[in-house]
Amino acid sequence: MKINLTDLTFLILVRLDSIQRLENIKMVTDSLLKYFDTNIYVLEADVYNNDILKNQLNRKIRYQFMEDKDPILHKTRYEPFSIEPDEVPGDCIITTDRRYLSTTDAVVFHMPTLHRDLEDDLDKPEGQIWVAWSLECEENYPFLKDPELMELFDLRMSYHSDADIVYPYYEYDFLTELSRPACFNKKQNKTCMPVSSPFNKSNRREYLWELMQYTPIDSYGKLFNTKKLIDDKGRETKMELYAGYIQMEKSAFVTIIPEKNDRTKK
Repeated sequence: MKINLTDLTFLILVRLDSIQRLENIKMVTDSLLKYFDTNIYVLEADVYNNDILKNQLNRKIRYQFMEDKDPILHKTRYEPFSIEPDEVPGDCIITTDRRYLSTTDAVVFHMPTLHRDLEDDLDKPEGQIWVAWSLECEENYPFLKDPELMELFDLRMSYHSDADIVYPYYEYDFLTELSRPACFNKKQNKTCMPVSSPFNKSNRREYLWELMQYTPIDSYGKLFNTKKLIDDKGRETKMELYAGYIQMEKSAFVTIIPEKNDRTKK
């Protein structure tokens, strides 16, 4: 007897970069339908649609293809795809279908991949709102500091607290989680560090090296690697073992907050 999960929808974003990927998604979706009475929505993003995945999926699965010429599959570009219907006002439609570019009220541009996404120049209809969206540091994408470019947009959406639309890295329920007392139990009284990226515009490499001289830190990343786990399943494995978990931004960018807020963020 199947478990009733009709009030739940599984959202799967995929790109078929190998036969193993096809086999995996086929196995996962078949298993979900075998044991659960539920909803599955698969979005395939790739250069062109060869219909292979569509023909392999169970007909109960809702399938959609979206053209994406970027060699890297950026999950953040498809986050609107995961918005629950009841979170969208009744008179609004959120879509990634570019056929509506000339008639929509607002367009959100993913700035880090804008140069790849735009094939031609766009004419901005009168009254349309353009939103520049980025979760990246401006030091890594210098064109985000170009006044001539940014003045084309009406609103700026980013993690900066002075953005027109603040889009933080954390989920809003994290505020509740972070207010709870830490539970150490059997955790080691030292810190885990999973830093690998070679980028060092924030001078974090020097800071972390100095910090490791004063406090015990186990490094699992490529930077100053000192530790390995036999059965390493990622962050969750290490969170169970360590009282501390350290990450540092690879870039540094200073933002001057408007005077009314009377503070400066670094």
